[in-house]
Amino acid sequence: MQVIIFLSLFLLIQYSAFTQSSPRRLVLIEEFTSATCKPCVDADKVLKVVAKLDSGIIALKYHLNIPSPGDPFYKANTVHNDARGALYAIPALPASRVNGHKSVDPRDSLAMWNLARLDQQMPYPISMSIKQEVVSGNEMKVTVDIDAEIELKDYVLHTAVYTDLVNLPNIVTTLPASNGQTEFASSMMTLLPDEKGTIWNSNPKEKKSITLNYTKGSGELWNSTVNVIAFLQNPRTLEIIQAATSVQKPIGTMISTTLSFPPTISPVFEALPPQGVIMLKTSIGNATNAPITYNSVSLAKSPRTPQDWTLKLTGEQSTFTLNPGEKKEISMEFQRSAQPGIGEVILTFAEASGKTYAATPITIVSKESEAFLVQDNLSGTVGPFSDAIALPGVKRYIAMTTNEFMQNIDKFTSLKRFIWHCADSGRIVKAESDFMLGLGNKGVSFLLSGQFITNNMFFDKVPIFDTLGVTYAGYMVRNTAYSLNGVQGDTISNGLTLPCAPRSYAFYPMKLKNKANTSITPILALSTSSTGDTIGGVRVQRGTNRIVYLGLHPFAITDSSARKTLIDRSLAWIENFTFIPNPKLTSSATSIDFGTVASMTGNTKKCTLTNPGNVETIISSMTIKGADQTAYSINPATLSTIPAGGNVELTITFSPSGPGTKNAELHIVPENTNIATLVVALSGAYVPSSIEEQKEIPLITVIDGGIIIHSKTEKGDHYRIIDLTGKLHDTGEIESHSIRLPLLNSGLYFFQLIAQDGIKHIVPFIY
Repeated sequence: MQVIIFLSLFLLIQYSAFTQSSPRRLVLIEEFTSATCKPCVDADKVLKVVAKLDSGIIALKYHLNIPSPGDPFYKANTVHNDARGALYAIPALPASRVNGHKSVDPRDSLAMWNLARLDQQMPYPISMSIKQEVVSGNEMKVTVDIDAEIELKDYVLHTAVYTDLVNLPNIVTTLPASNGQTEFASSMMTLLPDEKGTIWNSNPKEKKSITLNYTKGSGELWNSTVNVIAFLQNPRTLEIIQAATSVQKPIGTMISTTLSFPPTISPVFEALPPQGVIMLKTSIGNATNAPITYNSVSLAKSPRTPQDWTLKLTGEQSTFTLNPGEKKEISMEFQRSAQPGIGEVILTFAEASGKTYAATPITIVSKESEAFLVQDNLSGTVGPFSDAIALPGVKRYIAMTTNEFMQNIDKFTSLKRFIWHCADSGRIVKAESDFMLGLGNKGVSFLLSGQFITNNMFFDKVPIFDTLGVTYAGYMVRNTAYSLNGVQGDTISNGLTLPCAPRSYAFYPMKLKNKANTSITPILALSTSSTGDTIGGVRVQRGTNRIVYLGLHPFAITDSSARKTLIDRSLAWIENFTFIPNPKLTSSATSIDFGTVASMTGNTKKCTLTNPGNVETIISSMTIKGADQTAYSINPATLSTIPAGGNVELTITFSPSGPGTKNAELHIVPENTNIATLVVALSGAYVPSSIEEQKEIPLITVIDGGIIIHSKTEKGDHYRIIDLTGKLHDTGEIESHSIRLPLLNSGLYFFQLIAQDGIKHIVPFIY
């Protein structure tokens, strides 16, 4: 049976968002700086040249408390500055983000321009405007209007108040670590309504507004024209899809041609089953004020696409001319076969001026694929692993970029292993390390390779090094040939001798943190040293996965046959591991007896829930049931997960509201239906003690079928007679010191003397 999958929002009609009136995309550069950062001075000079409204670029600066403390803009608003820095995990200054999702060196003007052009070429059909007004004095009102042709779901609207240009001539003497800068442009002063922004949802073609207020400061940092920038950010990808400014000037653009992919706006990346189909349009638009002729227009499958994956086009022309504001749409239907792999549609064309364009509107990965090769390297090559990724069948390692892999991980439902090849990039950042370990904890095995990782991971204190059980040995091998030897009897490296050349990079040996840890095994070591701190690779056996780490670029190994053997054996080792997730749930008790208590305050007891399984156990619900459920409570009242090998202690409180035996059950229900619901029986009895409850003895005497009250009673006092079950047998207002008992069956009863503020005295008696 043929399975057809259509992307949501698919429409085979003219899409109104991409008409002549489509708004231009205003690009926001967020720069992170400090008055104590010397390289930030150069970055500031570059930003002043790049951020121009007539180029369609605006800028916003956040000040951080590094490399030295004391930056006045940071001190004026630590929470908001820190929040934006933490969002992007800014490691050092200066740093910049173009539209949130693209990191760039702020001293590289050409790189910033190029990234801005790329985003301007892909305009979202969203119009934004800002109006700032004085309410009175320093009280300001900001109104943001958003008109979107597409649905916006769970986006975040951030609104930033900033100063255009502040002069601080004395800062070079008042700030000990001043970088010498005295003029500060585009500095963020406050975020409205706060650093979290405003969650934004709207339907297609819906116009929405929001009004925000703030008080303009009066100190020297506010001694400037104050303006506002608003921007819509995708909290999942961090991409800023549109921005606006309160500066009332025409907004220009750096590009002549736009590329859009209605109705999805962005290029498509999807994991599809056999015979799955994606349908999409590509829209080429003229963004200038003069006609443009386009030629050599081509939409074709990429070379790595399996031959039996099919592409059908409608409306394609190799050459056409567009007048200002006009657009040309070409429809595509891309279908995969039963053969696994990764397929792409590549769009290329050129303007008559000679400028060329290239884009990948569609990428399809076979849904049943188990293994991927992550290309975290500048060249994008997969040379050392070319044999591995060519393996037949669904276990082949499909190559893709870091962003493709990380942003679409939820689509890879059959993922079991991956190779992370960071040979040219030189480092793994903490976010990538956390991502890998997160997959590893879910049972995904991987091979990690790269020449600079050891050094950088040591100094960056990335936690994956702790998982690997190694640390940097403190020296490097540079500009000399060396050899790595395998370990005798080792599954991967036995008998291997690997001659290596330094090429353009150094080799950083490692050493084990704990030699007694048998789950961490060295597989490569330098043959030229006897210190023992010469490890070049390890393999790690964990409860959930296997990891192989090669602390060098595999191309450093000059013997191609030995290199292939090392990679093949490494992959065979991680593939020879099948993780079976096995969450479990146990309790330290199946029943808890609170005994007999003489007070309504009751008592507490502990119960420990443990997960002896190899993955986290998710708790669906935790409730107390039964006729006397109100007599018991638990803390914490709710529980979401118990990590593998972890435990959670529950405190159960017995606080009965009336006398008698109280029975209930604590039900802990796991989300996984294969795990049985835990039921803990709860029992206890409340028998009030006249000795403990009464301050005067005797207060009340039961004699000859009547009750004599000896203590003083107040007007409005009542009495109540109940049995052990709490059933009421008699009640009334106390009018004299002698009360006649009603006719009762033989048994234990309780006489309660009740004042307006609660029960005064309780006396048990036998009838």
